[in-house]
Amino acid sequence: MANVSSMGGSGPVEESPLSQVVRRPAFFPDVNNCWYHYYARGTQCNIHNPTYADFMLATYKSTPDFCRRLYNFEICHWQIGNAVTAKKSIVVMKTAVGTAHPPPGYIKTRTYVVGFFRVCAVEDGTIAMDPRESLLLLSDPIELDAKLAQALFPRKGKDYWNNPERTLAAKLGSMTRNRYLEPFQMEWIVTELVRRHNNGSENYLGERYLQALLDREKDRRLDSWLSLASI
Repeated sequence: MANVSSMGGSGPVEESPLSQVVRRPAFFPDVNNCWYHYYARGTQCNIHNPTYADFMLATYKSTPDFCRRLYNFEICHWQIGNAVTAKKSIVVMKTAVGTAHPPPGYIKTRTYVVGFFRVCAVEDGTIAMDPRESLLLLSDPIELDAKLAQALFPRKGKDYWNNPERTLAAKLGSMTRNRYLEPFQMEWIVTELVRRHNNGSENYLGERYLQALLDREKDRRLDSWLSLASI
């Protein structure tokens, strides 16, 4: 991986209706930018190979509402609502899928950055995501493996990373829970997500997420029908 502090670029995200190319959003040095972790459908589940469906919001959770681009911070992580600034702050979204002690053939818990959103407005306990400056790449998230984690958190020494008593996912969880992003962390992550989107990865925020929900419901009904048909 390249030095994460060396990646540049500036300017607002603007989407062309023809090329679908976006530019990396502008960063503001005078505001807080936050980490946010949500529980996904694949969290604490046995998974062979993660797919976009595993990174969708867990069915027992109600926020964030990726269809309407809304996040209720009164339900989850009120600290974010108090910390961010409308029109300026960016929130980086991450999740984890897999289990700590999986059976053979399944993955151990892995942490992924799946997207980011610009805070458009903060009102009545809810953050509205700016549709022009937000991405959710469920089919192509960034895996925070050991190498990338050490590059993004260089202040942690070898003893911390080599400690076998805690998993990498647990270490990443403690380092990002209710924490602000360092400028170089946000710059690298957001730049990489924009690059992946410009290379063809779908943005699932909005109508695309609703379609994914409908697709999963169709699959569930088909599975139920096949189960009944086999009786």
